[in-house]
Amino acid sequence: MVSGANPETILEDIVLKESLEESNEQQKSIEQALEEQKQQMRSIDILTDSFLPLAIRGQRLFFVLDKLINVDPMYQYSLDYFRGIFRNAIKSIDEEEYPKKEGKRRLGYFIKEFTHRLYKNVCRSLFEKDKLIYSFLITLEIMDQNKKDEVKKEDNKKGGADNKDNHGEEAGLNKNEIRWLLTGAVKVTCDRPNPSGENGWLSDIQWAAIEEMSQKFDSFKGFDSDFEKYTSDWEKVYNDSNPHDEESLK
Repeated sequence: MVSGANPETILEDIVLKESLEESNEQQKSIEQALEEQKQQMRSIDILTDSFLPLAIRGQRLFFVLDKLINVDPMYQYSLDYFRGIFRNAIKSIDEEEYPKKEGKRRLGYFIKEFTHRLYKNVCRSLFEKDKLIYSFLITLEIMDQNKKDEVKKEDNKKGGADNKDNHGEEAGLNKNEIRWLLTGAVKVTCDRPNPSGENGWLSDIQWAAIEEMSQKFDSFKGFDSDFEKYTSDWEKVYNDSNPHDEESLK
């Protein structure tokens, strides 16, 4: 049967078969290379996402420095200055105490160490009166991001990705509450008598501010009534030199 076939046709069939086999092998090689590339990209994405909290903290702290020029024109910090502190924080890690396999612990160290180093270095260049403002700005940024992270975790548990709070605003600290804290209350008259009494330790304007805060914000709803109920306890807080220290209030 083979001897009766056309030699030229047989040769063409062999060449075609070899060409198809070669193309098939090349296709398999390309598919394998693409799959390896996808796996590599997934690994890069996972690694990138793992350092995202550090990047977010760095971004927020950098813009805090950028805002300090509004406090005093002398407070100007370059990106190189910022990056130098960041690099030193990365280099300071103890590889034995924080091995690479413990990614979360390493990340926690980087965030804490970088924040601490930046705070210390910047404070050296600030007037004493401005250090509290700087501390307050940093605290607001960290608290805002922590609140967003909490909301994101809750959304992930529920299977959503809305990243919004109950009021439909962007997740994070309530901007209206912060604005009220910074600008103060506008109410100057009291709806109810001052619980500390006439000429007491709490002024009428302060009591009016507490009433306004309780009426204006859902998170402080009922605080004025609670304040009336525990006025003597709040007086201890008011008169204490270290009210943030729980032990000193016992």
